[in-house]
Amino acid sequence: MILRRLATSIRKQDWFAVVIETLIVVMGVYLGIQLGNWNANQQDRASYRDSFNRVIVELQMNLESVKWDQEAIRERLPVVQEGLEVLRACQTGPEALAKVNAALEPLEWDVEFTLDTPALEQLIGNERFLSFQGTDTRDILMSLLAELSQMEEFSADLNDLTPISFVDRWSVIKPGDLSYDSPDDLIAAFEEGTVEGTAIWRQSKLAIPLADACKNEVLMALFYTWEVDAYWHSLAAYSLIAELESALDALGYVPQEAADD
Repeated sequence: MILRRLATSIRKQDWFAVVIETLIVVMGVYLGIQLGNWNANQQDRASYRDSFNRVIVELQMNLESVKWDQEAIRERLPVVQEGLEVLRACQTGPEALAKVNAALEPLEWDVEFTLDTPALEQLIGNERFLSFQGTDTRDILMSLLAELSQMEEFSADLNDLTPISFVDRWSVIKPGDLSYDSPDDLIAAFEEGTVEGTAIWRQSKLAIPLADACKNEVLMALFYTWEVDAYWHSLAAYSLIAELESALDALGYVPQEAADD
């Protein structure tokens, strides 16, 4: 419609009208482009907000996972160390054997951090999101990704320092009685929330005489390796929890209990 009026004005040599109509056309094109850019920017902003929220959820899950590992170490370490002290003193007898057997169950659990970073990597790697990130936010996100990656690698490396094969393990530790008579019993216990410990199949038992156990290098290595892993992971967990909590606070996350106060 405007272009038709512009053509008519040109034929009539109505130059004032030509100027006005031309300005209208130019402004229309300009506003159309600007509106398109604004819509694209709004879409990018919404995508960034969704991506940022996924990062917050991911960091919360990592925090809870590390806290769970930390608490599991606190619960299991004393049991392992009680059995280790029996072995170090070469004690024998029913009570000593019970302590060593009780310590075998935690030994079946590998102390290792499992940290997720896909959402964090996606947020950092998307160039369209750069304009929505301040320098401080960008630094926090980059630092977090480096810290989480290093901690997960550190955790895995610790467990690889003194690898002990399953064959060697089973030369000193054997499966004992069934923990549950059938998989259905295990599922029922799981649904009731009564599954305890790590032995969902059979409770582990010492496979060699207790009198020989304190001189068995494989068994002693199992105990000492698990103990040193627990100590290092306890320190790493403390550092990682502080880092995650600080980052979440800086990124504006408010824990639910604090939000309710």
